[in-house]
Amino acid sequence: MVKGSTDIRVVLVVGKKNAGKTAYLRWIARRAQERGLSVAGFLSVGEMSGGKKHRYYLHNLQTGERHLLASREHSPSGTENVGDYFFEPTTFHRAEQAYREALAADLIIFDELGPLELRGRGLFAAFTFLLKNYHGTLFISVRPRLLSEAKKLLRG
Repeated sequence: MVKGSTDIRVVLVVGKKNAGKTAYLRWIARRAQERGLSVAGFLSVGEMSGGKKHRYYLHNLQTGERHLLASREHSPSGTENVGDYFFEPTTFHRAEQAYREALAADLIIFDELGPLELRGRGLFAAFTFLLKNYHGTLFISVRPRLLSEAKKLLRG
């Protein structure tokens, strides 16, 4: 059970890097929409270059818009980094606002709860907002090595 909420249902989608978590969440979103459910949230979609993922985009499931989330190329606005990737703070801001406006959705997708969020950065504020205020089904992708920390956050 999630601390602070009695009517949120959390579904964790756990898998290693490149295991297909995003593809599975895309399938879940499509199936839900086919059944007439409203779906909100974001998919973190990788873009390949030279045989490896070079960039990640956040794909808004409500609007179809996509915004650069992270790149291996350092940019002036990319102040956060994890490993080889530099993250775009404006994308975090856009996504956080969209999550705050998505509370009426039947299903919300959060792809993914990663190292930044577990350090209280990235989309952490949006994540905690959803846990406290959302009253539907929340799908969260997470890697196995972060699962224990993710469960602690969910328990409060």
